[in-house]
Order: sequence, then C-alpha cells, then structure tokens
Amino acid sequence: MLKKLFSVVVISAITQFLSAQSGTVTGKIMDGEFNDVLPFANVVIKGTTNGTTSDFDGLYSLDVEAGTHTVIFSFIGYETKAITGVKVTSGETVELNVTLNQSSTALEEVVVTTTTRKNTEASVLSIQKNSVTLLDGLSSEGIKKTGAGDIASAVKRVPGVSVQEGKYVYVRGLGDRYTKSTLNGMDIPGLDPDKNTVQMDIFPTNILENLIVQKSAAAELPADFTGGMVNIVTKDFPTSKQMSLSVSGGFNPDMHFKDNFLTYDGGGTDFLGLMTVPGNCPFHLLPTFLFLHPTTVLWKGLHALLIRKWRHNGKTPCPTSV
Repeated sequence: MLKKLFSVVVISAITQFLSAQSGTVTGKIMDGEFNDVLPFANVVIKGTTNGTTSDFDGLYSLDVEAGTHTVIFSFIGYETKAITGVKVTSGETVELNVTLNQSSTALEEVVVTTTTRKNTEASVLSIQKNSVTLLDGLSSEGIKKTGAGDIASAVKRVPGVSVQEGKYVYVRGLGDRYTKSTLNGMDIPGLDPDKNTVQMDIFPTNILENLIVQKSAAAELPADFTGGMVNIVTKDFPTSKQMSLSVSGGFNPDMHFKDNFLTYDGGGTDFLGLMTVPGNCPFHLLPTFLFLHPTTVLWKGLHALLIRKWRHNGKTPCPTSV
C-alpha cells in the first residue's frame, strides 16, 4: 500500500514539475478581408511538430515549452505569417492575436473550350424544347436511319413539309412563294429565278448537321416567309484528319447469274487493244469490223469470217460491285 501511494506522489510531482516548465500561447485568428474570425487555421511552433488549429470562433490555445519561439500561422489561400520573438514563461499565458490576409498570388486563368453535338436526335429535341417559336427538325443521325441521299428526300419526313417536283419544299401546304430556304442562317439564291426556294436535291445528306424548319415568325428571322423557313445547318470543318470507306453492290435479275448471253472466244492480245478476229462474227457486223480492223481481216481471210456462225456460249456474269 505504501508503495502505491509513493508512486502516485512521485508521478504528481513530476507532472507538476513539467507543467511548471511550460507556458501557453492563446489568441484569436481573424480574416483580414471579411473582418471575421478564421476557423481551422494552422498554428505551429517553428522547428517542432507542436501545433494546433483554431476553432469555429477563431480561438486557439497551444502549450509551449518556456523560451523564445517563432509561431507560424497559415491557412489555404491566405498568406503565411510568422511571429518571431515570442517569449513564453513557465506557468504563464501569452496572448497572441493574428490577422491573415488572402494571398495576392492568383491562379492563372483556365479556359475550357468544348463544342456541343447538334447531329443527334436529342440535340434537335433540345432545340425544339428551348425555342420560343414553333419549329421542327431532323438530325443527321435520323437521316442515316432512313437512308436518304439528299435533303429533298430527307425533309419529307418533317411533319407539315412536302416536296414538289422532287426538289422544291412546301411547308404547311403553302406554295413556293411563301417558303424560304437558308444555309446556316444565310440567304442563298436559287438556281431557278422563278422559284423562291432552293432546289433541295443538290445538297447531299453527308454534309448535313441538322435541318430546322421554322413554322412561325420571330424577330431574329427574315420577314419574307409565311409558310415556313427551312434552315440547312452543315457540318463544321473537321479539326483532325478523317477517312471513310464505303462499299456498295447491285443486282440485276435480268442479267446477273444468267448463261444465255452472246459472246465470242477472244484472243491472246485483247488486253493490249489488238483485237483478234472472232471466228464467229455475224455477217451484218462485217463492214464495221472491216473498217476498224482491216489488217486483221486480211490476215485471217474472209472465208473464216463467213463460214462460222454466231453461237451461244455459256457465260455467267458476276454481280455488279463498286
């Protein structure tokens, strides 16, 4: 029992001795720009790991060994301030109030540049939703699904729009004089002086971004249309090199995979343009062949041309491909 009591007394004495060798630095940290308290600012004794932060009221308290110290105050976005020559006496409290100002070093300007996609169905629907006028549209994404090759074939799918003569656009059933066509918002002259609209079949769909049909007037639109205005929006210039590859094919049921064609057995020099005399050349083609190939006819002789008959030869052509 006496040993436990002795241990408690010794520990208490040591604690009192150590506390008597240190002091306390307290104070308030203020924001110089807003003249308000600055919470969560850092307070560190230079050269040591002893430090603390200010509370919500900007107050701080730090136990420091007795002596002369340099106290450093810092906060993100604010200038770091170092107070030198702070004398701390054992068992005493030193009040140190500091005001921190925002750092004058500003970040460089950051510019983020991007472009919005206007060739999708969602972008056209967004244009319709945000427009104060009545309009309809067609995107290049929607045109690809239909397979239209020119704008005249594509614009027919816009509600209230029809095409006359395969190229002139009529909006809401009104005639050509009440309809206007623009290219990227600019007036364009038509090829026909008697028509007000432009022939839509001259524009391929592969240059199209979207197609907007205005059906009501607005202050920013031209005033020389009543039925509607068709605005052709083309694609922007590509910023990088682009390549595309397309493959197509065709089939003619009257020609392909048939074997009843008239033909002749060619010679070994046909690929050089030196046509050999076909032994089965018909009689009515003889004058033409004599005029085009007199030397060949004399070489082969007229007898070979006349006695042989034109015949069928089983040849099966392949499907046309591009």
